[in-house]
Amino acid sequence: LPEIVVPSDSTLRDYVTTVSRLIAIFSEVRNQDPETVCDELRTILRDVVRIRAVDDSITDSIALVDSVKLIKGAHKLFLAAARSYYEPQVFYQVRATGVVREYMNGLRLARTAGGSFMLEIVSEPTSVDAQTNDTTSRNEENDAAYTVTHHLAALLSATHMATHEGRDGKLTLRNSFNEAIDTGVSVNSCLALVELISPFSEIEITVLSSESRSRQRGYTVRFSAADVPMLRDAAEFLRLSRSEADVTISGVVESLRRHEGRSYGVVAIRERGMGRSRLVHVRLPIREYEVAIDAHNLGRLIVLSGDLIRLGRRHQLYNPTWLSPRL
Repeated sequence: LPEIVVPSDSTLRDYVTTVSRLIAIFSEVRNQDPETVCDELRTILRDVVRIRAVDDSITDSIALVDSVKLIKGAHKLFLAAARSYYEPQVFYQVRATGVVREYMNGLRLARTAGGSFMLEIVSEPTSVDAQTNDTTSRNEENDAAYTVTHHLAALLSATHMATHEGRDGKLTLRNSFNEAIDTGVSVNSCLALVELISPFSEIEITVLSSESRSRQRGYTVRFSAADVPMLRDAAEFLRLSRSEADVTISGVVESLRRHEGRSYGVVAIRERGMGRSRLVHVRLPIREYEVAIDAHNLGRLIVLSGDLIRLGRRHQLYNPTWLSPRL
């Protein structure tokens, strides 16, 4: 939409008339009906995820049971994304608590655009300036919605890449999803996508944060019915992973990886001893990731404890506790 100063005080006498005129102007400039423009303005300061059924066989309706799967699958996908950020695991079997439940309770289903089979799920930013409606100060520390929105986009991107690499025969299932678990891919997220996709030939998911919407950018990914078998196999592969609780690992940092904009980095620690050598991957928040960089540069040992998951030949440490060097 064009940038323009709009009245923020709805008690003004001519507020309704002025806003109606502005919507008419926006509608003409965007070549959209006024109702669509009004809906867009209503959610402009919020993060939005759109999940759209793409199916040529759909005419004027879809089966009620399929629409239920669409909504249940969306709920499970958001829950898996939130939990994989705050409580990273390969498989979640107990109910969410604390900040995850609070985030889920804050999600809202927006009005669906006429003539479409699309869910528009809105999350309210928690760091909007009440005086200026400014969202530029949003970050991982002060806004749960911001964090999960960006994490969901990364999770979907990693899942899409792993699924297509495995489906096209470029990599084995094990190798393609080994990397994806660093971004939060889990049994639960794979099965949520299966539930979303199964009733349709294709699903399109678009993730838009309030900042990306203001610049007409976002992330869009499509999954098709052909991806379902690979996602089911991936869920089973992850479900069969073996775990050990309260394991202590000690070794040197062999590699570090952090994507721009992420609030964490992934460290690979080479552990040697007792006649064996294994590489253990662990996701660390920024502060601990920077300590790992220093340890890598100085050749120092790192000691961590946590829950060790074995996926084939890959080892992943979840819920890490930093033991040495001191933070």
